[in-house]
Amino acid sequence: MSDPITSLGASTGLSTGSVTNRNRTESGPAFGELLQKMVTDTVSAQHNAADVSARAASGEDIPMQDVIQSLNRADITLQTMVTLRDRAVEAYQEMIRMPI
Repeated sequence: MSDPITSLGASTGLSTGSVTNRNRTESGPAFGELLQKMVTDTVSAQHNAADVSARAASGEDIPMQDVIQSLNRADITLQTMVTLRDRAVEAYQEMIRMPI
């Protein structure tokens, strides 16, 4: 028996290749890979801010501007991750509410 999608593609001259694979290779890394990189960057920024703050508090000669910049960078990356998490939870809840 013939698949209606395949026969439609053949009759219109359109390719029936996988849209997911085609889009993934053309548009860059997958969402999961980007999310993993963002989490890694957030953790790295938090560790860097803690390290710079501890060194400044112990009396090392670190400019206060560097301490503030590292703390702000850590804060911004954490806020971004929290916002992404909240949006992902909202999207999941929205999908759960959709009628079947």
